[in-house]
Amino acid sequence: VQRYGTDPAKFIQSSTKEPPKDFHIQISKLANGLLSGKYSQPEDSIQSCVRPTMFKLLVGEGHPEFSTNHQQDALEFFQHLLTLIQRAEKAKGSTFDPSTVFQYKIEERIQCLTTNKVKY
Repeated sequence: VQRYGTDPAKFIQSSTKEPPKDFHIQISKLANGLLSGKYSQPEDSIQSCVRPTMFKLLVGEGHPEFSTNHQQDALEFFQHLLTLIQRAEKAKGSTFDPSTVFQYKIEERIQCLTTNKVKY
């Protein structure tokens, strides 16, 4: 979130697309809103924000399931969003992958109740 939310102007200045169609601009506006609290004010004071329907249309563009108005699974949508973020970063030539913050490792631990020995 820090990468996109700290300076949204840099994405706007470097964009070659219209802002509503530019993934980096929309993600930076979303991150900026989440980090700043700027958009948690009464609706009449909001100047420019990411509208959920526009964001969903942009993220779902070209995807057979998410480009429709049918109900979708939130986990699948989130996974699709992470894939788009990874692709957008690669397209910009960046080696940074912001989706890695959601990766984790699982460790299985089994303990014998009789001997208290542990196996991993």
